[in-house]
Amino acid sequence: MALLTDMSIEAWFDERVRPLVRFDPESCCGGRWGSAGSGLSDEALDVIEDRMRRSAGAPARTALTILVGWRAGYLASVIAFGLLRDGVLVAPSTLRVLSSPDGWCADARLAQDARAHVVAGHPWSSRPDVTTVRDHAVLGAEAVAAIGHACAPIVEALARRAGRARAGMWAQVADGLGNAALALVRAEPQLAPCGIARATERLLRAPGARWKHVPQLWTAEVGGEQVLVKQRRSCCLSYRCDPAACEHGEIETAEPAFVARFGHEPPHYCDTCPLRTPSDVEARTLFKAAHARVTS
Repeated sequence: MALLTDMSIEAWFDERVRPLVRFDPESCCGGRWGSAGSGLSDEALDVIEDRMRRSAGAPARTALTILVGWRAGYLASVIAFGLLRDGVLVAPSTLRVLSSPDGWCADARLAQDARAHVVAGHPWSSRPDVTTVRDHAVLGAEAVAAIGHACAPIVEALARRAGRARAGMWAQVADGLGNAALALVRAEPQLAPCGIARATERLLRAPGARWKHVPQLWTAEVGGEQVLVKQRRSCCLSYRCDPAACEHGEIETAEPAFVARFGHEPPHYCDTCPLRTPSDVEARTLFKAAHARVTS
C-alpha cells in the first residue's frame, strides 16, 4: 500500500486495475469508448441480439440477460477490483469502457481529473483529490450506492426488453463482484482466498445494495492449496443457447479432459450455475484449478 503514495489516481488505475479488466482489446474490432450504458438503443440491441443468435444460438431473453452481466456486471467488477485490491473507490461516472459491437467490454480507463474515496489511514487519505470516509463499512455502502446508481439504467432497459424480473438481472450485477474476487485471487496468489471471500461478501451485503441474490463464495483445497469457489444465485440462461441455430455450427466445448470427467450432456449449465449442486460446482472448480497447475 505504501507504494501507492506518489501515484496519481489515473496511474494507479492503469497499473493496478486495468490489467485485471482488459480482455483482448486488440480483437475488439469496431469497439467504442463510452459509459457502460452507452450503445444500448433499441437499434443497437437489435444488432447485438442478432449477433448473439448467429454466434451462440442465444434466444433474445438469454442474450439480454447475458448482456446485463457483460455491461453492468463488468462495471461492478471494475469498481470492486479497486476496492478489494487497494481500498480505493472510484466513481463509476468517471469510468469509460471499450464496448465491442457484440456487446461485451474489452477494456476500461478513467477520465481525467478522477477523484477517489478511501478510509482514514489509507496512504491517500490526506490528498486533495481524495475524499476520506470513517471506515470500511461507510466505504462499502458508498460503493454499492454508486454501483446501483450507475447500473440501474442498464438493468431497467434490458429487463424491460427481456421481460425478466429485475431481481434476476440485478443478480448478474452482484455476480460481477464475485468475478472480481476470483480474478483477484489469480492476480494476488500471496493473498488468502478466504480473506478475499470475506471482503467480497461484506461488499455484496453492504447496506443499500440493490441486489437480493448474491453469489456464494467458499474455499476448498486441492494439492495442498486453498482455492476460491463461487456459485451464482441467478441463472444467466446460457443453457438455452441452441448450437443448431449458430451460423458456424457447433459451439466450441470444454477441454477433453474436463469433458471426460464431467460429460457434456444437455442441459449445458454453466460450471457455477445455481441449478447445479454446490458439490458439483466445487468439483468442477477444483478440477480446473488442478489442471491449470499441471499445464502452467
